Amino acid sequence: MYTVKEIEYVYTIVKEDFYTGEQAKRRRKYYSFTPRLKVGGLYAQLGKGYPGCYRVLDMKEEPVYTNYAGEQES
Repeated sequence: MYTVKEIEYVYTIVKEDFYTGEQAKRRRKYYSFTPRLKVGGLYAQLGKGYPGCYRVLDMKEEPVYTNYAGEQES
Protein backbone atom coordinates (compact mmCIF):
# COMPACT_ATOMS: atom_id res chain seq x y z
CA MET A 1 0.00 0.00 0.00
CA TYR A 2 1.34 3.41 -0.88
CA THR A 3 0.20 7.01 -1.00
CA VAL A 4 -0.61 8.78 -4.26
CA LYS A 5 -0.53 12.57 -4.42
CA GLU A 6 -2.96 14.26 -6.80
CA ILE A 7 -3.81 17.92 -7.35
CA GLU A 8 -7.40 19.04 -6.79
CA TYR A 9 -8.45 22.36 -8.29
CA VAL A 10 -10.88 24.35 -6.13
CA TYR A 11 -12.71 27.12 -7.98
CA THR A 12 -14.66 29.90 -6.30
CA ILE A 13 -17.68 30.66 -8.50
CA VAL A 14 -20.68 32.96 -8.34
CA LYS A 15 -23.95 32.73 -10.27
CA GLU A 16 -24.37 35.49 -12.85
CA ASP A 17 -27.27 36.61 -15.00
CA PHE A 18 -26.24 36.18 -18.63
CA TYR A 19 -28.20 39.18 -19.93
CA THR A 20 -27.68 41.82 -17.24
CA GLY A 21 -24.36 40.73 -15.72
CA GLU A 22 -25.79 40.93 -12.20
CA GLN A 23 -24.01 38.59 -9.79
CA ALA A 24 -25.48 36.75 -6.83
CA LYS A 25 -24.22 37.44 -3.31
CA ARG A 26 -23.40 33.86 -2.33
CA ARG A 27 -20.26 32.24 -3.63
CA ARG A 28 -19.85 28.50 -4.13
CA LYS A 29 -16.99 26.06 -4.54
CA TYR A 30 -16.48 23.84 -7.59
CA TYR A 31 -14.00 20.95 -7.32
CA SER A 32 -12.19 19.30 -10.22
CA PHE A 33 -9.13 17.12 -10.80
CA THR A 34 -8.47 18.69 -14.22
CA PRO A 35 -7.63 22.39 -14.75
CA ARG A 36 -10.38 23.16 -17.24
CA LEU A 37 -11.76 26.55 -16.13
CA LYS A 38 -10.12 29.96 -16.49
CA VAL A 39 -10.34 32.67 -13.84
CA GLY A 40 -12.69 35.39 -15.07
CA GLY A 41 -14.49 33.08 -17.50
CA LEU A 42 -18.27 32.75 -17.70
CA TYR A 43 -19.51 29.17 -17.99
CA ALA A 44 -22.97 27.72 -18.55
CA GLN A 45 -24.04 24.31 -17.22
CA LEU A 46 -21.05 23.27 -15.13
CA GLY A 47 -22.85 20.05 -14.32
CA LYS A 48 -25.51 18.59 -12.10
CA GLY A 49 -26.18 20.94 -9.21
CA TYR A 50 -24.89 24.01 -11.05
CA PRO A 51 -27.69 25.21 -13.35
CA GLY A 52 -27.35 28.53 -15.13
CA CYS A 53 -24.27 30.67 -15.77
CA TYR A 54 -21.35 30.95 -13.36
CA ARG A 55 -18.37 33.32 -13.26
CA VAL A 56 -15.05 31.94 -11.98
CA LEU A 57 -13.56 34.30 -9.39
CA ASP A 58 -10.59 32.38 -7.98
CA MET A 59 -8.70 29.10 -8.32
CA LYS A 60 -6.58 27.24 -5.77
CA GLU A 61 -4.54 24.06 -6.12
CA GLU A 62 -4.71 21.68 -3.16
CA PRO A 63 -2.81 18.40 -2.85
CA VAL A 64 -4.88 15.29 -2.14
CA TYR A 65 -3.29 12.19 -0.68
CA THR A 66 -4.99 8.86 -1.24
CA ASN A 67 -4.08 5.39 -0.06
CA TYR A 68 -3.86 2.94 -2.91
CA ALA A 69 -3.68 -0.81 -2.36
CA GLY A 70 -2.14 -2.03 -5.58
CA GLU A 71 0.21 -4.81 -6.52
CA GLN A 72 2.97 -5.49 -4.07
CA GLU A 73 6.46 -4.59 -5.16
CA SER A 74 8.96 -7.44 -5.37
